[in-house]
Amino acid sequence: MDYNTRKLLGLTNNNTHFTQDWLSEKNYRGTTANVISGKLSYRPLCCEMCGGEINQNQIICNDTVQTTTQLPVFNYQLTFLQLNRTRFICYSCGATFVASDMFFGAIKNLDRSLPQWFRSKFNIFFKYKEGVENSLLMIYSNGRTEGLNNKIEVIKRVSFGY
Repeated sequence: MDYNTRKLLGLTNNNTHFTQDWLSEKNYRGTTANVISGKLSYRPLCCEMCGGEINQNQIICNDTVQTTTQLPVFNYQLTFLQLNRTRFICYSCGATFVASDMFFGAIKNLDRSLPQWFRSKFNIFFKYKEGVENSLLMIYSNGRTEGLNNKIEVIKRVSFGY
């Protein structure tokens, strides 16, 4: 996949790799859907669970996990992004985690000189991890829809009583 196509689809993450046959068509609930296949992989800087820094052979690749995300409809066809994400295992804490954007590793390793109450505020990102990952990987958002909904609510509020 060339850079312009990646930019058009919002897949500009450098850790996402696509093969030569990245686009295929599959049957989904009686209709034809476009499926974009790729792989998300990188060498993690730290364990996402324990936050320990990486020593030699402390974190190894364990397996892959396939995730599917629906993209906006293109040319009246459903479009899905199917990523094979590398799964890692940490030998120091025994936890496994899946390749994601480097954002979560940065949150885990916030400077220890910051107050605990400040660092704990970032844990909300882990509660909504899948949504945050999708917003970091994609350029799409529901901001336009929310703005239109807000305008409708304001019109209703202003016109009350007429």
